[in-house]
Amino acid sequence: MSLTYVVCATPRVGSTYLCEALGRVPGAGSPREWFGRARIHHLAGAWDLRAPQSTMDKPRLTNSSAYLRRVRAEANSDGVLALKLHWNQVEWSRDNLGIDPLAVLEGRQDVRFIRLYRDDLVLQTVSSYLASMTKVFVRWAEAGDPYDDEHRDAVAETPTYDFAVLLDILQALAVIEHGWSPFFAERGTEPHTLSYEELDDDLAGSVNGVLQYLGLPRRSVVTSPLVRQRTAVNDDLAQRFRSDLLSSGVIDALPADLRRRCGASG
Repeated sequence: MSLTYVVCATPRVGSTYLCEALGRVPGAGSPREWFGRARIHHLAGAWDLRAPQSTMDKPRLTNSSAYLRRVRAEANSDGVLALKLHWNQVEWSRDNLGIDPLAVLEGRQDVRFIRLYRDDLVLQTVSSYLASMTKVFVRWAEAGDPYDDEHRDAVAETPTYDFAVLLDILQALAVIEHGWSPFFAERGTEPHTLSYEELDDDLAGSVNGVLQYLGLPRRSVVTSPLVRQRTAVNDDLAQRFRSDLLSSGVIDALPADLRRRCGASG
């Protein structure tokens, strides 16, 4: 069959959890992330496309068009072209590599989009901060990480509470999330929308909702090889950050929906 879809996400919304579950469904392809900076650096090395000055934070390619062609080929599984993208990855690749990740979709008809977001923006912010500090981005149910080479040179740091850093992350996440809205509007597309909270509460129901949207049959059993990373550390930092957001008055400058998602009432 011919099917094309994109999981449109922002960091720390459960997109890898969802995509790994979809990858276990026959006929749903294998939606993976190809345009994160560390991922580009890693894959460029594996595909002999890495420029000498490339780093995990600032990847450089010897042939950007060849990288795009390789992604298009790798993302296609038995006629199903599926991938995961964050909007900031689209912008960064355009500005720094001269390629548009969305060009992977060229020539494909009836492209479907799944928009994934996290309603609790404070917990999303804390999760993003902790992942960036510890360099632990996913937790696998079984030992071993198929992507461990990607971050093998990253240096982990000990997280400490920093209101200013967390506020910067929150604002950046809101900007990344908003970037998808004009894209959908320009295409005249209404995506299938799913929240992290729905996914976390009901994996099977969430995946089956996506499958129905894609025109694929429901599955009686749905699994993902990932498990939740959230611990008491996340909750403690989130509680403190939420309290400081409300007491500082900074939250008053945010749009009403973002204020609600940060815990403000009214």
